[in-house]
Amino acid sequence: MNTTKTEKARSALLVATAMLSFALVWSGLRPATAGASCARQDERLALTGRGDRDYDGISNCSEKRVYGTDARDFDTDDDDVSDGAELEDGTDPLDPDSDDDGLDDGEEDDLGTDPTDDDTDSDGELDGDDPDPSNELGDEIEGNLDAIVCPTDTVDGVATVLCIDIVVTPQTEFGGVASCADLAAALDANGVAHVEVEVEGDACGGLVAHEIEVEDSDNDGSPDEVDEDDDDDGIPDDEDEDEVEDEDEDEDEDEDEDDGDDDF
Repeated sequence: MNTTKTEKARSALLVATAMLSFALVWSGLRPATAGASCARQDERLALTGRGDRDYDGISNCSEKRVYGTDARDFDTDDDDVSDGAELEDGTDPLDPDSDDDGLDDGEEDDLGTDPTDDDTDSDGELDGDDPDPSNELGDEIEGNLDAIVCPTDTVDGVATVLCIDIVVTPQTEFGGVASCADLAAALDANGVAHVEVEVEGDACGGLVAHEIEVEDSDNDGSPDEVDEDDDDDGIPDDEDEDEVEDEDEDEDEDEDEDDGDDDF
């Protein structure tokens, strides 16, 4: 009688354990034994290179039992990063955009941004929406000028670039325009100006503009380096004699500087 009760209790315990394990696996909370059960296959792969059908660096066993990835597809989520590389990088091999910033993990690798950080340069804009997602604050900020208030002798001004407020002081230098007032006038007249701002951090964690360089000669919102008509005269730069002459002069100046460096 007692033996029968003991056997029934053991049977009930085994059934309950099995049901709990199944529930954990189904919910994604796999029991620790799931990983341990692939230890032998993982070791075999490390020693012999065998047991990895899709050559992604993960054993077939671990793909099926531990990570839930496809053992027949080296890139389960089709983001151009192999499943094994994603595990090493700390990204999700089942999610093409691990940090939900609008860029696939593979795109982030190409751009040099962090696939585990939705705002790599910490400028308040998601990498997928940021025209320069890897531009780190504290050095240079390049983008369209949203607004600018010029400083006075006693009160600092502020420039807003890519939604970032940057303090403008009377000591801030300007390039491409004569002064802050000229830049403000150009912005008011054209509604857009592309600038590169050299910034420094202040004691309160804010940003101060050391220099503001206008990178948009014709104020059309397109930086000169990609604008095919910098001066907006209707003639492409490569056919514009004035532009070609300016480029030649710049090259001559660079060569003169290089020759001067060689003398030392």
